[in-house]
Amino acid sequence: MNVRRNASCSDRALIRRIPLRAVRWVSHTVVPLCLFIAISGVDFAQQLRPLADRIAAANALYEEQNRSDMRDFPLNATLYGDYRYNDKLTDYSLNGYRQRNDVDNAYLSRIEAISTQGFSDKDRLSHDDLAQILRQRIANYRFKEHEIPLNLDISIHLTLATLAQRVPLDSVKHYEDYIARLHRLPTALQQITELLRAGMKDRIVPVRFIIEKMVNQCQGVVDANPFLFATKKYSPGISREDQARLTQQITEAANAQAIPAYKAFTAFLRTEYAPHGRTALAVTSLPDGQRRYQNKIASMTTMHMTPDQIHQLGLREVELIESEMLVIAKQQGFTDLPSFQASLKTNPKDIPTSEEGLRLYAKFVLGTGNVKLFTIAVAIEKFFMIRDAIIFDPDV
Repeated sequence: MNVRRNASCSDRALIRRIPLRAVRWVSHTVVPLCLFIAISGVDFAQQLRPLADRIAAANALYEEQNRSDMRDFPLNATLYGDYRYNDKLTDYSLNGYRQRNDVDNAYLSRIEAISTQGFSDKDRLSHDDLAQILRQRIANYRFKEHEIPLNLDISIHLTLATLAQRVPLDSVKHYEDYIARLHRLPTALQQITELLRAGMKDRIVPVRFIIEKMVNQCQGVVDANPFLFATKKYSPGISREDQARLTQQITEAANAQAIPAYKAFTAFLRTEYAPHGRTALAVTSLPDGQRRYQNKIASMTTMHMTPDQIHQLGLREVELIESEMLVIAKQQGFTDLPSFQASLKTNPKDIPTSEEGLRLYAKFVLGTGNVKLFTIAVAIEKFFMIRDAIIFDPDV
């Protein structure tokens, strides 16, 4: 008892003799160093895992992340031939984007934890490519790019309007999946509307005249009702009875749900969204403009270059492409590019005339969402719709 008491008194006396400077040195240097060694040890242990194990872990992660993407982006899954989610659409809600961002952060942490030491160039490229994609998605979310999701080319409102051109329609099941997606379309457009309202609140909006062109695009969808394209030509393997049933269900879904949803969305764009459109053209006019612009460059080019560097690179590439085009023009008997390009508009060889050629052209235009050619493509489709109706229904 006395020994413990004496030892305790001795310890306290010893502590009192230790200079305060030494205590600070231990707390500021030794403790952080120990923590660094502990953390580095985990990293080092990861690097020490056998090469084959790390490559296998990376490949398994790629597959897992890809399955996650297919589930979260059903239209992409359909495009890639994965029909497990063929009756679904993406969750475009704010909460849906928040959840996907959490998933992206989790996958990024896991891929960054796999050392590429000893990887082949191909394996390292796969690793770095996924990491880059995830970092860019996370950066886009940080800049709230999901609150400004519409444009005039490849955009959600055009993608949904051209579902019939984007999905397989060669079986009863695929038609039923298409109908299920039509039923989901009003929810998708309502979610997109909420995204745009969030963008209005955060002052993240497109230029006004761009929004006004989007209004015209959506009105064109309402006028053309492209959702009915799927009813005009069925695969030979689908019975007459199924054709009649599917036609009725598609027509009802299009007229009672899809078209009213597009009418409401068009009205929202015209009366509520367009008045909030910005007047300045530059992306830098948006909140955190300079950093947002730099992020846009990285997102569109995957390169971390200044705007001027990108511009100069573009000029060099245009010069190279035009020199190669001039070679082709001369092979066709032209002396310069302008005359060659003018001939492409009038030369019968370059104008599609067959049904297959016209349909391919219309499908291509509808897929790109080019607003200038959208009306032409719809007219082509309408022509064949009417012709097919005449062929298959003598009463028309």
